[in-house]
Amino acid sequence: MDDNTLILLEKISKKFYKFYALQDISANFNAGEFVALLGHNGAGKSTLLKIIAGEDYSSAGSGHILDTRFEEDLGIKKELIGYVTENIEYQTDISLEKFFKIFSSFYKNWDQEYFLEKMKKQEIDLTRDFKTFSRGQKMQIVLIGQLSFHPKILLIDEITSVLDIYARKFFLDILSDFSGNGGLVIMTTNIVHELQGKADRVLLLDKGKLVVNDGVKTIKNRLLKVRRTEHNHDHYIFNNPHCFWVSTNSDGSKSYILDKEYLADMATIPDEVLDRREISLEEIFLFYTSRNDEISEEKKAA
Repeated sequence: MDDNTLILLEKISKKFYKFYALQDISANFNAGEFVALLGHNGAGKSTLLKIIAGEDYSSAGSGHILDTRFEEDLGIKKELIGYVTENIEYQTDISLEKFFKIFSSFYKNWDQEYFLEKMKKQEIDLTRDFKTFSRGQKMQIVLIGQLSFHPKILLIDEITSVLDIYARKFFLDILSDFSGNGGLVIMTTNIVHELQGKADRVLLLDKGKLVVNDGVKTIKNRLLKVRRTEHNHDHYIFNNPHCFWVSTNSDGSKSYILDKEYLADMATIPDEVLDRREISLEEIFLFYTSRNDEISEEKKAA
């Protein structure tokens, strides 16, 4: 591992009886990255984050986090890893103020001023017990708690769906700043569009396999977006088996994406077919999952 690599995965697999939740996942994660970990429900996203966080073990393969092998005790390095999942519950009958006084004692870098500032900003009453808050408020409390000890790595598993739009923007901006200042964020979400402009890299899992692992800009550069209207619907490109629908536009036209490697000649594509609008994260997700489903069907047929 080089100095910039915080997490390294080498052929990580996870098997439950005869079912593989993850198969041969290899990737490295670097300081300063905001990684969108995407996939359908059941694709293996949460399982992968649990393994990275030390909450579960792989069935095969190896990995390092902060230069420590997954199976070794992280010791004091645990203070450098924040992990937030929608399933976290603080089982306590004391006020948040008392709870976090105890919680903070385990972290030498605990920032009480930061903690109080963010809690006040989100209007969290520290005199109340954790269980009295709504699910969305609980996620905010847990995330602020993790941010307050200034980790190097933040693993965020599917929490934003329970946040209101204001809380979601508030925390996504914080996470973006966190990665911008050298931290590593790996975040799963089913609300893919919320990471538009935030994530700079995509890992896409499908049926436990890694099908995309690249920078957002790199992905966009190798794809072509085209628009089908009533005037150009018979253009040959829309019959290309590697061209997949990704969105329907407000004017009724439909946008499609294909990988440029399957296009014989860009010069044959007229301007009225090209879609000049930016390819979104949601469209990237739809394209690669549709393409992978098509490949799977072709293999079955063969």
